[in-house]
Amino acid sequence: MTTLKIDRTGSGSSEDDVLSLSDDGAVGDDAGLSETGEPMPGLPGCVLQADGSITLALAYPFPIKTKDAYGVIKEQQHTRLVLHRLKGEHLIRIRAASGQQANVAALACALRMPDLVVKAMYDRMDAIDLETAALVIENFTQAGRMTGR
Repeated sequence: MTTLKIDRTGSGSSEDDVLSLSDDGAVGDDAGLSETGEPMPGLPGCVLQADGSITLALAYPFPIKTKDAYGVIKEQQHTRLVLHRLKGEHLIRIRAASGQQANVAALACALRMPDLVVKAMYDRMDAIDLETAALVIENFTQAGRMTGR
């Protein structure tokens, strides 16, 4: 388990939020994913996994400082996101959010992570990677069998 320190006030005070990070630079739950999958046409850097999730290789990886259970702080480059299909509960959560928070809520639901943690990531992500993630999420909400299951 890894702890992510997030400064909400900008004054240097921080609060702990738990974030599960893999050693290979993935953000999101990547249990059971293979390195091989089906490339997604029209979505550069995206690979469809057998479970219907999509792995997005980031065009511009970003760092996040983490603190482990022993208090050791390290900075890790995150190179990919694992975006999962949305469920009804996620759509309700996204629709309940307003304005820019709806984008953060959608990404948090697809990553299966808390909004606060995803907000910190969102602020550090490149616009191209955010746009591609939005296209993946849009792909999940289109009608028809387009993303797996």
